[in-house]
Amino acid sequence: MQYMINDNILERKSCLSTLKDMHLKIIECLNHVNRSIYGMPVIVGFIAGTIGEIIILLYNSLLFPEDSINDIYHIVLASMGLLVKIANLIVLYGIGHFTEQEINRISLVLYQLYVIEKTPE
Repeated sequence: MQYMINDNILERKSCLSTLKDMHLKIIECLNHVNRSIYGMPVIVGFIAGTIGEIIILLYNSLLFPEDSINDIYHIVLASMGLLVKIANLIVLYGIGHFTEQEINRISLVLYQLYVIEKTPE
């Protein structure tokens, strides 16, 4: 979609009907994306819960373990769990950052199309 819009901008062959069609397609795509997003409270809760689990895991398993779980097996298992939780946070950040960039790109392209349509040749 973005490549098609950019090609139309470069060739200066976009018209109001194609702009409207592209806008409707993008709105439909954004509505589809919004259905899969559960909302800010859930995302914040997930991040806070994961950070809390990381702190508890560090405190209970790595920094101050009980005598019964002081062997290398439990330390390796706790370290792997810690790495998985950190990876989850990094992936969540990456998905959010990528989505923000795509929305900004599409908004810029739509604005450029709007300026081209508004400016008479």
